[in-house]
Amino acid sequence: MKLLPPLAILGLATLTLGALPLVLPFQAEGVAFADSGKDQSPGNSGDRGPDKSETGSGSNGNADKVNSSSHGALASELKGMNAIHASANALANANPNSQVGRIASYQAAARGTLSGAETVTQHANELLAAQDDLTTAQEELAAAVASGDATAEEIAALQADVTAGEGAVLTAEAGLRDAQQDLGELTEAEAAALLTATGGRVLSPAALAYVRSELNI
Repeated sequence: MKLLPPLAILGLATLTLGALPLVLPFQAEGVAFADSGKDQSPGNSGDRGPDKSETGSGSNGNADKVNSSSHGALASELKGMNAIHASANALANANPNSQVGRIASYQAAARGTLSGAETVTQHANELLAAQDDLTTAQEELAAAVASGDATAEEIAALQADVTAGEGAVLTAEAGLRDAQQDLGELTEAEAAALLTATGGRVLSPAALAYVRSELNI
């Protein structure tokens, strides 16, 4: 079975489960998350702000002024969040009540959300596989009945396969539902941790993308 991209999988799973809500990493009130599928290591993110090599050559003084102005505006918006530049060791050992500690808590919460999203995708794939198996079992049973050549024992065995397939689908649906619920809770925890780290301020999409890039989220 060919696996679908995560968003396609989750959308299909939602259609399959009917009213079952699908929870995705939250994006509200001006807060946007960077794409976890991109290379977000420092130096590779497209959201880290203007780069001198992209805005112009050293012979163009205006380019340097634009860079300086942009970075200055970003630093001004971040305020205490400029502590994202703390070392990995500092983040790991920071007092939870310090600014660096609050940023470390947000980093951990954001990574938890990404892990939860991966779990949802895994369960969605498992549901698709279970549905495929059930469809195959149903088709084999129908073909055997239509042929008129199958024995009662063969029909019974094929019916047992269908029953088992139906049970597997129900189990997969329950697993996906639980994973979605967990993801919703993780997303809420991330949102709360971010507001704590920013002192209740909502960052612009560009600023948040920069923060997540610096924290390797």
